[in-house]
Amino acid sequence: MPLVCTYVLDPASRSYREGDVSAGTVKAVAPLAVEIDLGSD
Repeated sequence: MPLVCTYVLDPASRSYREGDVSAGTVKAVAPLAVEIDLGSD
């Protein structure tokens, strides 16, 4: 099954930090709303 690793820009330190690891359906709200179905094997 595919996995998606996300990273989030921390405005205070101006660097990226680890976000979530998702499988199945990936949902994000920033910088825009998106939903991606990764499907299954």
